[in-house]
Formats: sequence, structure tokens, C-alpha cells
Amino acid sequence: MFGIFNRKKSLNHEENKRRFTHPGAFSVLAPADWVQDQSGGHFSLSPPDDAASFAGNAYRKNKNGINGFTQVRFESVQEFYSIIDEKNLKQGHLTVVTREYEGIWPDESEPTYYVVNCIETKNLLISLSITTSREIFNLNREQYENIVLSILEA
Repeated sequence: MFGIFNRKKSLNHEENKRRFTHPGAFSVLAPADWVQDQSGGHFSLSPPDDAASFAGNAYRKNKNGINGFTQVRFESVQEFYSIIDEKNLKQGHLTVVTREYEGIWPDESEPTYYVVNCIETKNLLISLSITTSREIFNLNREQYENIVLSILEA
């Protein structure tokens, strides 16, 4: 079962963690040694070993809500990706729709695991994706899911 539904309280502590912010939009709680790239107009965060990459954007909520947002966001995923799994969660102030994909980029030989999280908060619709390998994702699934669930509006 998708670990996001069985979040352990022991992982909620903020020791050795800090908030990384997408200015004017949202923040997430992640390990303090992670690195945020602030050079672009989107949110970008990676662990020090660069084994995974989080990328995100936020949009003001509109009348279409999470359903319209997920439809548009999932339609934009490259055609070479296959859907592996999809989960929905309502927790506190968040509604999260997560879809996991795997595929091989053109001119590459190793598959990429691509996890797209569409998140609805009180005022925002947020896309927070994770790019890594399936092996790395499965090893760190609980940590990555807790990062997603830590989203707060700025």
C-alpha cells in the first residue's frame, strides 16, 4: 500500500530538517543538507548525492480545482512514460493526487521514474514532481511522501 496513507509520527520531527521555499507560493520540510537551485523560476530541490530531483510550480486555484488541474498536468507528461500507479489522499489542508510513471528518455538506456504530485491547498494548485530511478524512489518513498505532505502555503 502507498506509504503516504500510513504516515508515521516519528518522521514528523523537524530535527535536521528545514523549510525550503518557492517564494510567494509554498514551502516544504526536507533534510537540512538538501540543495535548492534558485536560479530558475520554478522550485527545484535535490539531496546532496543528486539521486533525485524535486521540481515544482504553483498556480492560484481556479474554478476547475484539483480535478481540472490533474487532467491538464497529467496530459503534459511525455508519451514515453507509462503509468505505474495512481493514489488520492485528503489529509488536513491538502488534497493530493499522485501518479507514478516510468519510461526511457530518447537517446538513453536506463528508465526514469517520474512521480507527479498534484496538490490542492486552500488557495493554490501545486505540481511537485520527483525524478529519479525506481530503485531510489522505493528506497526513499516514505521520506519523499513526507516531503510532499509537509507543503505549506507561503
